[in-house]
Amino acid sequence: MKTKVAEKIFRFIDDWEVSYLVDDELKLQVDAGALIESKPDLLVITHCHFDHIQHIPDCEIAASEKTAKHLEKLDEAVLTVSSPRKLKPVKVDRILKGGDNIKTGKYNFVVLETPGHTDGSICLYDEKHGILFSGDTMFGDGVYGRTDLPTGDNRALSESVKKLEKLKVNIMLPGHD
Repeated sequence: MKTKVAEKIFRFIDDWEVSYLVDDELKLQVDAGALIESKPDLLVITHCHFDHIQHIPDCEIAASEKTAKHLEKLDEAVLTVSSPRKLKPVKVDRILKGGDNIKTGKYNFVVLETPGHTDGSICLYDEKHGILFSGDTMFGDGVYGRTDLPTGDNRALSESVKKLEKLKVNIMLPGHD
């Protein structure tokens, strides 16, 4: 199911898996749980769990350094439980660090390092429009990502949530609905 959530931003939901598409000069897909209707230029993977990844041919794939290591090995941090789909190792083309910018045209997203749900979790934030792609770090209604899976860390998640709570967020786009 496709839903418009902001100007040029669409959410795709397949059961409980979510992907977002910023359909702009740079077509940016955030996470890859649900299939989207067009090929993006750039896929940003917010963390290494199987329900946020897939290989998209001829698309640049970006993630944090720790997430990239997990994706390229398909280690236990990726698999967590048995994946409902067959996964192949994912080669990450671009390593993202806190403070990096991803400009799509209308939007300028800053990468925020938000470990806790996984050791390499990141979020994307556009300060001008108050838009936060929060992955599984933070959901609505005060719900936060779980830390009982491989590389999860309660203390790190608590620090990441404190960082996100300081942001002016008008639209939060989490990794699950």
